[in-house]
Amino acid sequence: MEQYFLAANVEDEARKVSTATMYLTGDAKLWWRTKYSEIQANQVRLDTWVLLREAIRVQFFPENVEYNARRALRKLEHTGSMQDYVKAFSALMLDIRDMSEKDKLFTFMEGLKPWARLELQRQRVTDLGSAMTAVEHLTDFVLETRKDRQTMPNPVQNKTGGAKSFRSNSNRGGGDRKPHAQTGSQGSSSRNKPQENRQGAPQRNTGCFLCDGPHRYRNCPKK
Repeated sequence: MEQYFLAANVEDEARKVSTATMYLTGDAKLWWRTKYSEIQANQVRLDTWVLLREAIRVQFFPENVEYNARRALRKLEHTGSMQDYVKAFSALMLDIRDMSEKDKLFTFMEGLKPWARLELQRQRVTDLGSAMTAVEHLTDFVLETRKDRQTMPNPVQNKTGGAKSFRSNSNRGGGDRKPHAQTGSQGSSSRNKPQENRQGAPQRNTGCFLCDGPHRYRNCPKK
């Protein structure tokens, strides 16, 4: 309501009270009807916004809410995204009324991860608002860095410890390989072997077996 009063330039206290009570609903609306009757009977005095706000707080604000909020704030840590941490911290601060600006900043920074806390200390932030703005910029920077790392190719380190290079398919055993040439001794030995027939035995002389002449046995004169 304070922000609305500032935006609408509402300065009169009676107008502030009438404007605030106009937006009450549910149990708060029933409560105001009872209080309005008491105001008409001069039993209570709620003619300023400060008095009305305090009366609403006493009626609807449980006594242990602030205590529980402080306990939760002390245990709050930056474990997920930066936006979730800022949102949870801001929600708890709504239930805490009398914390100094220095304590707010200290509690906020203590819940951050070490790298984020060190960055805020390097930037020398002095209040909670500037600290929340700074961590939002840190979130954008981290996301951009992760995107750049995902788009970079994966280099391979050479076995000799030299510069990094990219591995080709031929180095993985899939390249073409030339057959080994035969040595000279193996080639000459294969040429010196006797010629064999189809059955694998050397060819024989088919002349006369009686006189070893070039004719056949049936034509041999020594027969």
